[in-house]
Amino acid sequence: MLRGHAAAAALFLGGIAQADEGPFAEFRAAVAIAETHGAERYAFTLDFRDLGDKDQRHFRVRFDPRRAPGARWTPIDPPADKYGKAEKAAFERMTKNDDADDALVYEGLAKSIEDARLISADAERAVFLIPISDPDTPAAVKEALAATATLDRRTGHVAAVEIRSTKPFKPAAVAKINAMRQLQRYEVLTPGGPALLVASESDAEGSAMFKAFSSKARLSYSEIEKVDAPPRAGSK
Repeated sequence: MLRGHAAAAALFLGGIAQADEGPFAEFRAAVAIAETHGAERYAFTLDFRDLGDKDQRHFRVRFDPRRAPGARWTPIDPPADKYGKAEKAAFERMTKNDDADDALVYEGLAKSIEDARLISADAERAVFLIPISDPDTPAAVKEALAATATLDRRTGHVAAVEIRSTKPFKPAAVAKINAMRQLQRYEVLTPGGPALLVASESDAEGSAMFKAFSSKARLSYSEIEKVDAPPRAGSK
């Protein structure tokens, strides 16, 4: 009798594995497409909205990797001659990355795809729990975060990647994050092309240097254009 129960259980578990393999195969295929486009260069327009608890700011800037390093970001609205001291400091912080187009494609998911776990799936989407593979992130911080990737099964691309805190954590000795959430949304903009980042949301509450803070930022990417430009620094 026990042998019969074991056989039935094996058949049941085997059925689950086969059912899950569909979403996993689709997830792998979506990431594989992104990998083939990971080295491509893109120019884009970025709208950055700082909606924190202090002065709210809105910047529109243009990134173009064909320009010389250090000059790849161009202010659009407001124009550079309208920047005050605070705006100049914010612009410099926001535009430090000379290879900012590397964030447009989610090929980095390939590093964690084999350890992903399916959370839910239906005919339209599948949601996976994915490990945080960044080697620079301290273990204590990783333990306080949960990351998910949402696959659009109708189009075969990853539509969203979200990281949120599950408990308070300290990214530094003088800082504490009580709650945080980051969400990135992707869309396929050209048939047969990769899914590209079109929007990003970031929210955090906590304290730093014994002062409470609340930050909220919204970024939108538009006028994305594939261009011929030198490879990114450090690329093979």
